[in-house]
Amino acid sequence: MSPLVLILRSLALAGGALQALGAPQCTSFEAAFGRLPGAELAANFTPLPSFAAFDAGQGPRVYVCGRLDTLGGVSVGGLASWDGATWSPVFQSAAPGFQPNLASGLPTALETWDDGSGPALFVGGYFNGVQGLPVARIARWDGSSWSALGAGLTNSVPAATPHVETLLGIGGELYVGGWFGNAGGATANHVARWNGAAWSPLASGVNGTVYALARHDDGTGGGPRLYVGGRFSAASGTPTQNLAVWDGASWSALNLGLPQSEVRELASFDDGSGPALYVYANAFVSGAFDGIKRWRQGIVSDVTPPSFEWMDGWAVVDLGAGPALHASLARLGPPTNRYRFTLERLDGSAWTELVAANERITALKAIDLGQAPSLYVGGGFQVFGDTHAIGLARFDGAATHALPSGAGIGGTVESIAVHDDGTGAAVYCDSAGPLSEAVLRWDAPVWRPVGAPSNGEIHALVSHDAGQGPRLFAAGNFTAFGTTPIGDGIAEFDGSGWRELAPSAANSALHTWVLRSWNGPSGPLLIAGGEFLSLGGAPLSRIAAWDGANWSSLAGGANEQVFALAESNGDLIAGGAFTSIGGVAATRIARWDGAQWHALGAGFDNAVWSLAVFDDGSGESLYAGGEFMQSGGIPVKHVARWDGSQWSAVGAGFDFSVSALEVFDFGAGPRLVAGGPFGASGTTPMHFAATWDGASWSELDSTLDNEVRSVRRVPLASGEEALWLGGAFRRAGGVASQHVAELRRSFPCAPTVYCTAQQNSAGCVPAISATGTPSAAQSTFRVRATNVLANKNGFLFWGLAASATPFHGGFKCVRSPTRRTPFQNSGGNPPPEDCSGSFAQFFGSAYLAAWGLTPGTRLYCQYWSRDPLAPSTTNLSDALSVLIAP
Repeated sequence: MSPLVLILRSLALAGGALQALGAPQCTSFEAAFGRLPGAELAANFTPLPSFAAFDAGQGPRVYVCGRLDTLGGVSVGGLASWDGATWSPVFQSAAPGFQPNLASGLPTALETWDDGSGPALFVGGYFNGVQGLPVARIARWDGSSWSALGAGLTNSVPAATPHVETLLGIGGELYVGGWFGNAGGATANHVARWNGAAWSPLASGVNGTVYALARHDDGTGGGPRLYVGGRFSAASGTPTQNLAVWDGASWSALNLGLPQSEVRELASFDDGSGPALYVYANAFVSGAFDGIKRWRQGIVSDVTPPSFEWMDGWAVVDLGAGPALHASLARLGPPTNRYRFTLERLDGSAWTELVAANERITALKAIDLGQAPSLYVGGGFQVFGDTHAIGLARFDGAATHALPSGAGIGGTVESIAVHDDGTGAAVYCDSAGPLSEAVLRWDAPVWRPVGAPSNGEIHALVSHDAGQGPRLFAAGNFTAFGTTPIGDGIAEFDGSGWRELAPSAANSALHTWVLRSWNGPSGPLLIAGGEFLSLGGAPLSRIAAWDGANWSSLAGGANEQVFALAESNGDLIAGGAFTSIGGVAATRIARWDGAQWHALGAGFDNAVWSLAVFDDGSGESLYAGGEFMQSGGIPVKHVARWDGSQWSAVGAGFDFSVSALEVFDFGAGPRLVAGGPFGASGTTPMHFAATWDGASWSELDSTLDNEVRSVRRVPLASGEEALWLGGAFRRAGGVASQHVAELRRSFPCAPTVYCTAQQNSAGCVPAISATGTPSAAQSTFRVRATNVLANKNGFLFWGLAASATPFHGGFKCVRSPTRRTPFQNSGGNPPPEDCSGSFAQFFGSAYLAAWGLTPGTRLYCQYWSRDPLAPSTTNLSDALSVLIAP
């Protein structure tokens, strides 16, 4: 069998780069690996994203602003557009986008409005400039250029931070609310209007922050008015309760009983019972109103949903069932007393759930791109309905849709499992969010949620057959998946939903850290380890076995946490923070033979997080990784090898803990793979993932930018294997890959010919080719040139980058710097001159090693030869691209 080439692929956009280890991709992997939805948002998802529809001359698009760092791996600087299929940055040049006037501030509000010179997109927020243009908190974009709105919005109080919270276009005026003292240089307290040429105040404004604006006609004959909500107690001296009305000339109060509740959202809507103003008020002192009120012709109704916690946005839209008010809600209640995030519709006074998300939905906008209206949503979620969608999604009234825009998974991955549910083996990952987690399945070319999200952390996934066929099991510190209670933090997916294994009267609320399927002496068992004190109502301390019907002890529990499980020579190995297990003194690691526990030497001075069995050529050995530094006084920096009697160091170890261990054959024999938050092995940089060949550690991928927490060998349909990495990283293989990536082996890429050869004086075109395998371990590879002028001197030159530079009547196809081989004579027939000459250069393993050409390096080669009768007196062949295999 030919040697294998290692291909590192981030789980990225269709047609995206599939990087070889330290080199461009093998061309056989140009096909799509997957369109994965998602937006990479800055931390905490604040300020909240905002949507608007705008046609900049290329048809209507959806625009989104906020703390968006990238979409699809492309920097967008806080503002991007969606045409229904792809995302595009608005900022095309290298100049920065928004220049914030606050360290964490970016755009917060969008509105499309025609100021008389044509529709434009208006952006407000926390910024002092855009693309180098000075602006004060608000700017106008006409589809090609930015402009300021006069002197913009400023503060008379230097210590305060002026900003825009909300925008509303009404006829020939754009209304702006937020926190500012001046508009266009004149006093305008927190609310102002722009007519396309100048700013004007609304009398003397209000005395606090404005969060919401709405145009509403109450049907009493006064016509439409501007309603303003926020946190203020007076409007131009008129006492208010955080809600005021502007009739075009003066202010009046609308008192709905909200003296200690800031008004966050306003909406005008007629559900057939007459026009009504809907008000969301958020209490800022205990006992104040916190919910949703409806005001219709002087009558106030409370339409707050049960178990209500807060609302982040709403929109009026007809999604096929008639116009209705839709809102993004957070509820708290049974069965788990945890937050539940939903998109809901108000029918009269009743709320109907339409879509559930695994995290907060922070933005909502009704937009029609010309087909039918949809609700565009943004937030901190990774799962929206039955769709994997990172931060941004769409709901059309019948189905949820991701906005395919990113790479990988939206949250840190702690566990990767391979499971066959009867439809074929697939990869499953957990995706962490601030308040909940989801299990995702890779169904190329998309990720799909597996059942409802959990309401807590997922630490482990494993496939196990307890007698009913393989099932997927999850463990963590959750108490429910969706609305299904899970009593012990361990759940089984039965093909339709998650369920608990055994009813439990109470949950210890302690983590289960690890699961392992183990075929013990009495049959297959699911082993759980963690910090739990009971399972299925039985007292089981930190380690237990599930036989498909009941939990049982393994000769007693452990006195501290169990973090890692492995199998060695048929025995079960447990690692963790314990010093005693089953009544046996064992310092952080022990062996279970099916009947009793045994210590493994002196153990370690700190916790064990990972275990693996690896054969470096001298026989199988058990390896442990974790936080430890010593074993019985022997230095073993975070990784150690057990030889049957004692623990020893594995090279120089690492400067920080090892979270994961796995064994993978990269093509030149198996290696031990370590992942973790480490940054060096001894004095050698070694960031987040490394391989051990039995003699030394090597960095796996220099472009990984954060911790690797899970490493898993995955079988492929081809019979080969891949290595999956999960963790906190956002780049792998040199490209964007949020939290998950794959290393795949394949047969060596065939060398590819590129560039254009130069016709020689005899009318022939030299042709480059190759024979053998370009391998660092084999010496069979030759690069040849035929159709060369006979009996002429020449040489091959090579480099590490391609080019196509005109050179003496041909093309130099290898970028400098280059190396060249010694002169050769082309040989061939005796004179007269013909094209029977040829060259051949041998690239043996010794030659490759001498020049440091290691596996994964790509070479670019070309032949030069003399041609005395040509105008340039020289001749160039075409060129060859070669990827060096192990």
